[in-house]
Amino acid sequence: MLTITDRWEGPVAYLVLAGELDLLTGVDLLAATEKVSEATEIIVDCHELRFCDSSGIGTLLQARESARAAGADLRLTGVTGLVHRVLLVTGVLTELTGEGPISDQPPR
Repeated sequence: MLTITDRWEGPVAYLVLAGELDLLTGVDLLAATEKVSEATEIIVDCHELRFCDSSGIGTLLQARESARAAGADLRLTGVTGLVHRVLLVTGVLTELTGEGPISDQPPR
């Protein structure tokens, strides 16, 4: 199950995801992204996202491309835990967050 809450701050839309992003729930994220397509920037808050599989990653990339086609930037924030690990291992963390990866290793 995936819950998506949207809110606006001026021309910036925030989509807060809670639950699991997978094959069954990906369409909900695409619909939410379409709903806020007039935004100049779409921030996808993932701090309550507990799970994301490969189809969820594909959905995130598709949502970003749809946003770009509409003239908006889309980026993820609050990526932690298993979702952070999955995005890091698959090589899309930096692409979707715009930030460098957080190392799993302590500094030396």
